Amino acid sequence: MVNIRQIARRKEKTLRAQDCSEIAVDAINRQITISINGTLQQKTIIRSLVGMSANTLSVHSINKVVEKIPCETSVRYHLSKVDLDSLQEIQSKILMYTKDQILVPGKSYHFAIDFTNDPYYGEIVETNKDYVIKSKMKDSTTTFYSYVSLYIITKGQRLTIAVFPVKKGVSTVEYIRRFLAILKDLNAGITVLCLDRGFYSNAVFSFLQKESIPHIVPVRKHGKELKKILRGNHSRYARYTMMGTGEPLELTLAIDVQYLQGKNKKFGNVNLG
Repeated sequence: MVNIRQIARRKEKTLRAQDCSEIAVDAINRQITISINGTLQQKTIIRSLVGMSANTLSVHSINKVVEKIPCETSVRYHLSKVDLDSLQEIQSKILMYTKDQILVPGKSYHFAIDFTNDPYYGEIVETNKDYVIKSKMKDSTTTFYSYVSLYIITKGQRLTIAVFPVKKGVSTVEYIRRFLAILKDLNAGITVLCLDRGFYSNAVFSFLQKESIPHIVPVRKHGKELKKILRGNHSRYARYTMMGTGEPLELTLAIDVQYLQGKNKKFGNVNLG
């Protein structure tokens, strides 16, 4: 015999794409204001943009697959009223719209910061020249828009808290400083801050040590002393003095040894710092 209550409970736990998109639409709609004359509603524009993002479509192509949305000219016109600086100020509030279901005020968590390069194939002009960066060849290009993200890892889940576009002339320390300010506003403690290799520098380590923030960063293996330390047959800890433009820094290296066992026709071991 079919248990109607069990079926109802299963249906309640079903998460639909429409439910997710409406949460995003509501979060954005609460934080931005676009002045509009006429019958067009702000929420209609936002709903169209969320649909474009979810389907990785451009403003130009959205009319071909979705009906009853503003025309391309109208969308571009109203988007021009929202500037990048104001979006950066409120973007963490949009991303943390459901924070009460994830973060407990005063509790400490594992956080991570990393860089993501998004291939760019367009022209470099006056309006974007400060945001287009050069990097190693990827997807047939050496030019990218780069983003630095802060996210939390808890209960096996990852939640993005804030994202900033990388701008020429802004230091990695400055991005960390901005993220720490956001975490302070959220009243969230840091058990450990994990950063990718893009943050491996004397300036970053010096800043984090002064702020007493526990951190883990993959080692960039260069220099005779460091290469010597990263040779061995067992996992261990080691001390390393990092030289730079500022004062020498004393670092603790956690070294993990992985045996290759013929992977990619390689044998022996590799020391990961």
